[in-house]
Amino acid sequence: MAISTENIHLQTSPVVELLCLMFRLNNDDVMELEHVASFTSPEIDQWVENTRNKLSDEIKNELAVFFQQESLIGFIVLTFMIKKSAYTDIPDFINMLENSSVSEYYHSLLKLGGTTDETDNVEEPESVIQHLDKGSLSEEEKWKLTYLIYDVKRTKQRLIYLLKEICHLIPQKEMEKALERQEKMIHELKGESDQVDLSYFEGLWTSKSGEDVYLFPCYVLDVSHVIAPDTRLGFVLCVLGVRHIELLESKKDTKKSLEKLKILSDERRFEILRLLRKRARYGYELAQQLNISNSTISHHLSTLVVHHLIKAIRTENKIYYEINQYELQRIIDDLTMEFVD
Repeated sequence: MAISTENIHLQTSPVVELLCLMFRLNNDDVMELEHVASFTSPEIDQWVENTRNKLSDEIKNELAVFFQQESLIGFIVLTFMIKKSAYTDIPDFINMLENSSVSEYYHSLLKLGGTTDETDNVEEPESVIQHLDKGSLSEEEKWKLTYLIYDVKRTKQRLIYLLKEICHLIPQKEMEKALERQEKMIHELKGESDQVDLSYFEGLWTSKSGEDVYLFPCYVLDVSHVIAPDTRLGFVLCVLGVRHIELLESKKDTKKSLEKLKILSDERRFEILRLLRKRARYGYELAQQLNISNSTISHHLSTLVVHHLIKAIRTENKIYYEINQYELQRIIDDLTMEFVD
């Protein structure tokens, strides 16, 4: 479904910057994926590394609990942020989280791990386990999520404490610089016409007619992006690194086409594309069919998504991947123009 400019909400947010910093602190290998590291900003990488060096072992362990790449449990607060319009000020955001009910956390965690939004009657331990068993998370993440759901009051306290601890580590000058870059990206997206150029988002997500898209630029994500569609709430949340557009535009160069060929030359990625050519599949399903681990399939899927060779689409609570025929055809066309008379 085509995206309408009327449904796109562009926002700057220190809250998004904080959450994405926490994501990178625990998942910096995402930025070091093959063929992506060469694009990253040394300045941003240094900020992340300096912050990581200040972390205690306790905080590192908590980041691993809440910001593990497969489940990204900590990102449930993004839903709270949108629902309650609490994205412009970090203290107000944390205050909102403290005043949110334990029940809100409970049901948000259930929705994260299950395959349906029918969670109102999932209260007993047995029904919680049955609900999570329907989801696509690995066994390890299911058990972790089960524990966090059963101890939801303390889960809320742990998550808020973690947010406060990381917030205290961010220098004011870094946050000011991040917000300036967010503003600059919004200006670049709108241009002189003050209308969002939708061509930048070709293939990034699929939205339903009339569905709102909340788009947040993010300094610390650099050239990467995070998409979190939530069909239950009727919106799509997209966080774009402030240099993501620069990466998109640079794809037009011959060098970028060569890098995509390198990606396609990997046997497992080639097999992933062959499977997706037949129909859309989710990560766990691909891992089983290729007989590889969840972390390995996640690495390959992230690389393919970053380079727009596949698209990620959430259906209920599973993220399905489908081949991006438009991008593959563009690569073929570029090669034809380069070598065929």
